[in-house]
Amino acid sequence: LTNAALTSVPQRYSGLASGINHAMARAAGVLLLAFMGGISIISFGNTLQTSLVDIPISAENTAQLIENASDFANIAIPDTIAPELYPLTERAVNHALLYVFRVLMPIAAALCWIGTLVSHLIIEDTLDPHNELDTD
Repeated sequence: LTNAALTSVPQRYSGLASGINHAMARAAGVLLLAFMGGISIISFGNTLQTSLVDIPISAENTAQLIENASDFANIAIPDTIAPELYPLTERAVNHALLYVFRVLMPIAAALCWIGTLVSHLIIEDTLDPHNELDTD
């Protein structure tokens, strides 16, 4: 895409086109990170809360886990949870992480396909199949 964007402008504007392309890529990355991060945190917190309902842990432990849900990749299971409930709690956390993955991957795949479609529609075909060089 970068090559297509830079070769579609006159040589004298290539620096400007490169700067615009770079700025747009960075802006898109920041917006995507914010969007996907928000979905991740919300999905993880909701799924974890739902999963913890079936585990007989204290309200304080449940509240601590839900409060730390925004740090979902590094969430720590409280030490005050009974040893026999620790595996169930760990399973609930892992289930919530897997759910986030299952939510994000189709979104990421759809965004890739949309990007491909948009690129295909807006980038002009600069090759003329009737004017190809004869290699004979």
